Amino acid sequence: MILNLLTALLLLLSPPKFHSNVVAELRLDNFENELFLEASLDKRMLAVALMSEADCPPKEMLPNCGSQYLIDHFEILINGKVVSLQKQAMEIRKDQVVFRYYLGDMNEKIHLVEARSDYMIEYHEHSELKLNVVLYDTFRQYSLNVSRPKMKMHLS
Repeated sequence: MILNLLTALLLLLSPPKFHSNVVAELRLDNFENELFLEASLDKRMLAVALMSEADCPPKEMLPNCGSQYLIDHFEILINGKVVSLQKQAMEIRKDQVVFRYYLGDMNEKIHLVEARSDYMIEYHEHSELKLNVVLYDTFRQYSLNVSRPKMKMHLS
């Protein structure tokens, strides 16, 4: 009986193990009317997708094909217009690949942000792409996934 109580106590006190469905975390922000996007992608999941789909030599797998894979599976619209992602930098970390993109100089005030994503859904049906939008004095976080592949944010 004491052994059972000790076992139960150890199970209660042991830290829970979570499995994250987040395969990418993106941050959209502006600085002096210029828009930037930072994308932190799960390196392992990206490698699985690239090995299946990309026609790249190994040296170009992450720097070129990784960025293109995100561009092909994520779209952002500002004030109703599609914005192209221009890669500025890439950094490889232990579990992530981080890409930084320049989205351009916004000559007008941003009043509408929309995004669409099917990033990694083909490889992991529960995958989530977290999008953090930091514009002006507003912060909002969205989870894009198979049941909610789009988001729309109105700014006043």
